[in-house]
Amino acid sequence: MSRFGRRTICVLLVVAMMLGIMPMSALAASVSDQMKFKVYYKDSVQVYQTNSFQSAWTEVAKYGGTLEMFADAKLTYAHNVSADIEVTIQTNGHTIDRGLAKSASPKADGEMFHVKKNATLTVIGGTLTGAYNSDGGGAIDLLDNATLILQGVTITDNRTTDHRGGGAIRMHGDNSHVRMDADTVISNNHALLSQVEQDYY
Repeated sequence: MSRFGRRTICVLLVVAMMLGIMPMSALAASVSDQMKFKVYYKDSVQVYQTNSFQSAWTEVAKYGGTLEMFADAKLTYAHNVSADIEVTIQTNGHTIDRGLAKSASPKADGEMFHVKKNATLTVIGGTLTGAYNSDGGGAIDLLDNATLILQGVTITDNRTTDHRGGGAIRMHGDNSHVRMDADTVISNNHALLSQVEQDYY
């Protein structure tokens, strides 16, 4: 066999060995490098990726669409769903934590989500927890004609000191709606209920 032929075989063997180990290393890189949150815009093929839930929320709440989670999220403030906007959160089983479970006192914006007029918030799976609000529902507030859709969601360990709000959800707008499936669990939320102004959970 010629020297050129032997060299060609050696190169081919090296390439074959590299291909044999590439899938595992490539997979590890793809998992470690994957962004924690993705936004799929409504009526657009663009995808926004970030490691910040807040940044992802800013995008999806402004334009509408789906926010997909690949990690848990801890909120530092209440997040608004703008009027007339439709937002879906696909949690993939992850937790959204408001971070106030151990707080000694509530915050005026201690809820998680504030769904404004004619807006829709859909949450699929996961857990909503750790809200402690002094003005409205513990976890979620709904304004006029706002809609909340819950699919397989657990809402637990949220609180409010507002006598008009539910420990988990407050519907304090006209014609606001909550739709939930049989797999949704709302438990262990607490509210001061000396007065009930509207529907609450």
